[in-house]
Amino acid sequence: REPGVEAGSPAARPAGVARPRAIVPAVAAAGRENLPEPRERTSPAAGHRPETPSALAVLPFDDLTAGDAPALDVDLADSITRAIAARAAALTDVTVVAPADPAAWAIGGGIQRVGSRVRVTARLTDVGQGAVVTAIKVDGAVDALADLRSRVAALMIENLRDALAGAAADGAEAAARPREGRRS
Repeated sequence: REPGVEAGSPAARPAGVARPRAIVPAVAAAGRENLPEPRERTSPAAGHRPETPSALAVLPFDDLTAGDAPALDVDLADSITRAIAARAAALTDVTVVAPADPAAWAIGGGIQRVGSRVRVTARLTDVGQGAVVTAIKVDGAVDALADLRSRVAALMIENLRDALAGAAADGAEAAARPREGRRS
Protein backbone atom coordinates (compact mmCIF):
# COMPACT_ATOMS: atom_id res chain seq x y z
CA ARG A 1 0.00 0.00 0.00
CA GLU A 2 1.20 3.47 -0.81
CA PRO A 3 1.82 5.92 2.04
CA GLY A 4 -1.21 8.11 2.66
CA VAL A 5 -3.65 5.71 0.96
CA GLU A 6 -6.40 4.60 3.32
CA ALA A 7 -7.52 0.99 3.44
CA GLY A 8 -10.70 0.57 1.42
CA SER A 9 -10.07 3.61 -0.77
CA PRO A 10 -10.10 3.09 -4.55
CA ALA A 11 -6.33 3.60 -4.72
CA ALA A 12 -5.79 0.80 -2.14
CA ARG A 13 -7.80 -1.80 -4.13
CA PRO A 14 -6.18 -3.91 -6.80
CA ALA A 15 -7.29 -3.22 -10.38
CA GLY A 16 -10.55 -4.96 -11.23
CA VAL A 17 -11.75 -5.25 -7.61
CA ALA A 18 -15.01 -3.43 -7.09
CA ARG A 19 -15.68 -1.33 -4.04
CA PRO A 20 -17.62 -3.38 -1.46
CA ARG A 21 -21.16 -2.25 -0.80
CA ALA A 22 -23.50 -2.92 2.07
CA ILE A 23 -26.66 -4.86 1.32
CA VAL A 24 -28.66 -2.79 3.78
CA PRO A 25 -29.98 -0.25 2.93
CA ALA A 26 -28.36 -0.09 -0.51
CA VAL A 27 -30.63 -1.38 -3.25
CA ALA A 28 -29.64 -1.99 -6.84
CA ALA A 29 -31.96 -0.44 -9.39
CA ALA A 30 -32.14 -3.63 -11.47
CA GLY A 31 -35.54 -5.26 -11.33
CA ARG A 32 -37.24 -2.42 -9.46
CA GLU A 33 -39.75 -1.75 -12.24
CA ASN A 34 -41.74 -4.86 -11.30
CA LEU A 35 -41.76 -4.25 -7.55
CA PRO A 36 -44.55 -2.50 -5.63
CA GLU A 37 -44.15 1.25 -5.31
CA PRO A 38 -42.55 2.09 -1.94
CA ARG A 39 -44.78 3.74 0.63
CA GLU A 40 -41.91 5.67 2.18
CA ARG A 41 -38.50 6.57 0.77
CA THR A 42 -36.53 6.24 4.02
CA SER A 43 -34.23 3.31 4.56
CA PRO A 44 -34.81 0.79 7.36
CA ALA A 45 -31.49 1.82 8.88
CA ALA A 46 -32.68 5.41 9.29
CA GLY A 47 -34.51 4.52 12.49
CA HIS A 48 -37.94 3.86 11.02
CA ARG A 49 -39.55 0.72 12.31
CA PRO A 50 -41.23 -1.61 9.83
CA GLU A 51 -45.00 -2.00 10.01
CA THR A 52 -44.59 -5.62 11.08
CA PRO A 53 -41.69 -7.31 12.88
CA SER A 54 -41.61 -9.88 10.08
CA ALA A 55 -41.35 -7.43 7.16
CA LEU A 56 -38.85 -8.84 4.66
CA ALA A 57 -37.13 -7.05 1.79
CA VAL A 58 -35.64 -9.35 -0.85
CA LEU A 59 -32.88 -7.34 -2.46
CA PRO A 60 -31.72 -7.94 -6.03
CA PHE A 61 -28.82 -10.40 -6.21
CA ASP A 62 -25.61 -9.06 -7.74
CA ASP A 63 -23.88 -10.79 -10.63
CA LEU A 64 -20.22 -10.93 -9.57
CA THR A 65 -19.02 -12.88 -12.59
CA ALA A 66 -15.74 -11.63 -14.07
CA GLY A 67 -16.04 -9.73 -17.37
CA ASP A 68 -14.72 -12.51 -19.64
CA ALA A 69 -17.11 -15.25 -18.50
CA PRO A 70 -19.92 -16.06 -20.93
CA ALA A 71 -23.35 -14.85 -19.88
CA LEU A 72 -25.91 -17.31 -18.59
CA ASP A 73 -28.94 -18.05 -20.76
CA VAL A 74 -31.22 -16.80 -17.98
CA ASP A 75 -30.98 -13.90 -15.56
CA LEU A 76 -30.16 -16.11 -12.58
CA ALA A 77 -29.83 -13.19 -10.17
CA ASP A 78 -33.36 -11.99 -10.94
CA SER A 79 -34.67 -15.56 -10.95
CA ILE A 80 -33.30 -16.25 -7.46
CA THR A 81 -34.61 -12.95 -6.10
CA ARG A 82 -38.11 -13.75 -7.39
CA ALA A 83 -38.01 -17.36 -6.13
CA ILE A 84 -37.10 -16.27 -2.61
CA ALA A 85 -39.73 -13.51 -2.62
CA ALA A 86 -42.42 -15.93 -3.85
CA ARG A 87 -41.61 -18.54 -1.20
CA ALA A 88 -41.45 -15.91 1.53
CA ALA A 89 -44.81 -14.44 0.47
CA ALA A 90 -46.37 -17.89 0.95
CA LEU A 91 -45.42 -17.83 4.66
CA THR A 92 -48.28 -16.65 6.85
CA ASP A 93 -46.03 -14.82 9.31
CA VAL A 94 -43.97 -12.86 6.75
CA THR A 95 -44.80 -9.68 4.86
CA VAL A 96 -42.66 -9.17 1.77
CA VAL A 97 -42.02 -5.47 1.15
CA ALA A 98 -40.29 -3.53 -1.62
CA PRO A 99 -36.54 -3.12 -1.09
CA ALA A 100 -36.88 0.61 -0.31
CA ASP A 101 -39.58 0.05 2.34
CA PRO A 102 -38.81 -0.28 6.05
CA ALA A 103 -38.08 -3.93 6.81
CA ALA A 104 -37.04 -5.96 9.84
CA TRP A 105 -35.20 -8.48 7.67
CA ALA A 106 -33.38 -8.38 4.34
CA ILE A 107 -32.15 -11.14 2.04
CA GLY A 108 -29.56 -10.37 -0.60
CA GLY A 109 -26.49 -11.86 -2.16
CA GLY A 110 -24.62 -12.53 -5.34
CA ILE A 111 -23.89 -15.05 -8.04
CA GLN A 112 -20.61 -15.88 -9.70
CA ARG A 113 -19.89 -18.10 -12.68
CA VAL A 114 -16.54 -19.82 -13.13
CA GLY A 115 -16.45 -22.09 -16.16
CA SER A 116 -19.32 -24.56 -15.98
CA ARG A 117 -19.93 -23.93 -12.26
CA VAL A 118 -22.02 -21.27 -10.54
CA ARG A 119 -21.78 -20.18 -6.90
CA VAL A 120 -24.62 -18.36 -5.18
CA THR A 121 -24.06 -16.62 -1.87
CA ALA A 122 -26.99 -15.30 0.12
CA ARG A 123 -27.32 -13.45 3.43
CA LEU A 124 -30.19 -12.95 5.84
CA THR A 125 -29.73 -9.67 7.69
CA ASP A 126 -31.48 -8.41 10.81
CA VAL A 127 -31.92 -4.81 9.70
CA GLY A 128 -32.57 -3.43 13.19
CA GLN A 129 -29.33 -4.93 14.50
CA GLY A 130 -27.46 -4.30 11.26
CA ALA A 131 -26.08 -7.83 11.53
CA VAL A 132 -25.95 -10.80 9.20
CA VAL A 133 -27.93 -13.58 10.88
CA THR A 134 -26.91 -16.31 8.49
CA ALA A 135 -25.15 -16.74 5.19
CA ILE A 136 -25.04 -19.61 2.72
CA LYS A 137 -22.97 -20.64 -0.28
CA VAL A 138 -24.52 -23.01 -2.81
CA ASP A 139 -22.59 -24.37 -5.78
CA GLY A 140 -24.14 -25.88 -8.87
CA ALA A 141 -23.68 -26.61 -12.53
CA VAL A 142 -24.59 -24.16 -15.29
CA ASP A 143 -26.80 -26.84 -16.86
CA ALA A 144 -28.83 -27.23 -13.61
CA LEU A 145 -29.78 -23.64 -12.78
CA ALA A 146 -33.39 -24.45 -11.86
CA ASP A 147 -32.17 -26.87 -9.20
CA LEU A 148 -29.66 -24.31 -7.92
CA ARG A 149 -32.34 -21.61 -7.69
CA SER A 150 -34.66 -23.98 -5.84
CA ARG A 151 -31.98 -25.03 -3.33
CA VAL A 152 -31.00 -21.42 -2.58
CA ALA A 153 -34.62 -20.34 -2.09
CA ALA A 154 -35.40 -23.34 0.16
CA LEU A 155 -32.31 -22.78 2.33
CA MET A 156 -32.99 -19.07 2.75
CA ILE A 157 -36.63 -19.63 3.67
CA GLU A 158 -35.57 -22.29 6.22
CA ASN A 159 -33.08 -19.80 7.69
CA LEU A 160 -35.73 -17.06 7.73
CA ARG A 161 -38.16 -19.33 9.61
CA ASP A 162 -35.44 -20.15 12.17
CA ALA A 163 -34.61 -16.45 12.62
CA LEU A 164 -38.28 -15.50 13.05
CA ALA A 165 -38.77 -18.30 15.59
CA GLY A 166 -35.69 -17.12 17.49
CA ALA A 167 -36.86 -13.51 17.44
CA ALA A 168 -40.32 -14.54 18.67
CA ALA A 169 -38.77 -16.59 21.49
CA ASP A 170 -36.51 -13.67 22.47
CA GLY A 171 -39.52 -11.34 22.48
CA ALA A 172 -41.58 -13.72 24.62
CA GLU A 173 -38.69 -14.09 27.07
CA ALA A 174 -38.30 -10.33 27.35
CA ALA A 175 -42.05 -9.87 27.91
CA ALA A 176 -42.06 -12.52 30.67
CA ARG A 177 -39.21 -10.90 32.64
CA PRO A 178 -40.31 -8.79 35.59
CA ARG A 179 -39.66 -5.12 35.02
CA GLU A 180 -37.86 -3.10 37.65
CA GLY A 181 -40.07 -0.68 39.52
CA ARG A 182 -43.28 -2.46 38.50
CA ARG A 183 -45.67 -3.61 41.22
CA SER A 184 -47.81 -6.70 40.89
